Amino acid sequence: IDIHPLNPAIMFASANATNWPFSTIYGTGVYWTTNSGTNWAGFNNPPFGTNSGDPASAIGTNGYFYEGYISSSGGMGVSTSTNNGLTWTSSTASSMSSDDKNHLMVDKKVGSPFENRLYNTWTDFNFGANENQVVLKYSTNFGSSWSALVNLSGSLNPGSHAQGCNVQTGPNGEVYVTFAIYDGWPGGEDAIGFARSTDGGTTWTKTRIY
Repeated sequence: IDIHPLNPAIMFASANATNWPFSTIYGTGVYWTTNSGTNWAGFNNPPFGTNSGDPASAIGTNGYFYEGYISSSGGMGVSTSTNNGLTWTSSTASSMSSDDKNHLMVDKKVGSPFENRLYNTWTDFNFGANENQVVLKYSTNFGSSWSALVNLSGSLNPGSHAQGCNVQTGPNGEVYVTFAIYDGWPGGEDAIGFARSTDGGTTWTKTRIY
């Protein structure tokens, strides 16, 4: 759930929705209130189409609702509503087939140099240069299109993989991403990865915390 940064009466929430074993409901349910939770509207079946769930909700200073999720093909989808959930548009942040453990946030500080920039992060479990690493893309146009992919965990040398990312923004446009580092699998979480950007996600400093 997220709260409108300028109007706390507006909240936007989401959940993995299923009538297990699923038949007509599958994916990301989205729900919102404009009167501090007294009444709610929304959908168990997402209005932007069924998907593979793992939702993340955010509201920008302009009031736009953003919903991140795993697409039906296994990539990263993001849907945007500019009118409190009435209508939605969708984009593809990643068209891969094995993305997972995603999170999403928008810069919600009025006056930030990156106000309303949208950040989407996940673990890339596909074969290739970013296999098993936490990666990120950002959008400067409300989720319509996305930047080039940034690998956040590779330089921290996880022996197995990195996952469980969480992204947040700071008061001056900073971006922070944390995640767990697994040096072996199966096994425990061996360290925490921390990545920080002060230029809107273009460059990053990364730290491995034991």
